[in-house]
Amino acid sequence: MFTHLLRTTRLMALSAAIGTAIGAAANAQTPAQPPQAPQPAAAAQPQQADVPVRAVVLFASGVGYFEHFGTVHGDGSTELRFKTAQINDILKSLVLQDLDGGQVSTVTYPSQDPISKILKSFQVDITNNPPLADLLNQLRGARLTVTAQAEKLTGTILGVETKRKPVEKGEPVQVAVLNLLTGATIRSIELDSVNSLALEDPALQEELNKALAALAQARDQDKKPVTINFRGQGQRRVRIGYVVET
Repeated sequence: MFTHLLRTTRLMALSAAIGTAIGAAANAQTPAQPPQAPQPAAAAQPQQADVPVRAVVLFASGVGYFEHFGTVHGDGSTELRFKTAQINDILKSLVLQDLDGGQVSTVTYPSQDPISKILKSFQVDITNNPPLADLLNQLRGARLTVTAQAEKLTGTILGVETKRKPVEKGEPVQVAVLNLLTGATIRSIELDSVNSLALEDPALQEELNKALAALAQARDQDKKPVTINFRGQGQRRVRIGYVVET
């Protein structure tokens, strides 16, 4: 435990010391940005900013200091990708600066829990690749717009049930039927006849999108994104520094 603490302290000190030295040189060469005119209200989503690597210092001990330098506009964010095994060291040594009056907001990175545990944490559970009928049963009570053949309906999901449907020859077949409450009427719609479905609840749609994004990220186990958010007005210089094994 003492060795781990000592390693962490050294990483933080090394990153801060090198960042200060390089930053002093950069500030001597890079003029501060002039005051900006008042900006309109920031957008809901931070603007993506390109903050490329500008300096690298390698050491015989097998670690390197990497510094990114660039500009952001208003509330901005940048995404860096690292090997999963590197993330702990990077977070421990991370040095962030918003140099022209802004501030560092948040640093986010994906959970390293097993993907099955991550997927179960969302309101919409897609862990076991559920068929459409099971997925809709999870969404009971949600508002939904359904296009089935030439008809478009909006209502509340009551659930999905299985019914026996007569056929011209042979035994009746089992079909999945969506029961949708539209006003005071319950409409039954065969899922096989549905052309499209649209969730009317933005929060549920976002949960589903997040679950799918987590599933996509899990396919790339070697690289994980670390997103750094900056908050402020106008164009500003930002610096990101960290130490990592090379």
